[in-house]
Amino acid sequence: RQAEVLAVLTADQEHDLYRITSHNTTCALCAPLEGRVYSRSGTDPDFPPLSLAFGKQDPGGPDTLANTWLNIHPNCLHALVPWTPAGRSEEELPKLSGIATLRFCHNNRFLIAAGTRSDAVAACRAAQKVWEQSRGRGSEKNMC
Repeated sequence: RQAEVLAVLTADQEHDLYRITSHNTTCALCAPLEGRVYSRSGTDPDFPPLSLAFGKQDPGGPDTLANTWLNIHPNCLHALVPWTPAGRSEEELPKLSGIATLRFCHNNRFLIAAGTRSDAVAACRAAQKVWEQSRGRGSEKNMC
């Protein structure tokens, strides 16, 4: 299972959000983690660091994935899958983004619209921030 988790985490170096699958477990270790979304980098303000979901190898060591077992527990049946807000419901998108009037405007849910100019600018700035972070650099040009 650890090799599977590592394969998922290394498949796309730029992807940060991952969800632990759900299968209605009765396991006391898994139940509180099931279905939750985590940030691989640990820097997303809306999601906890993925390292918190996995047991630490060195209890006194850092809270990083390098110091985890890359699994909740031995013989755990849960999988880690990439997660994105795309495909979320119209009600979920404003909650996830923090932008009140944000909505999808395309059937494949990859284009967005906003009900106010200020929300449109906020969405543009959020997209620019993600783009800059994925490239590991600061703003070369203000896109908004």
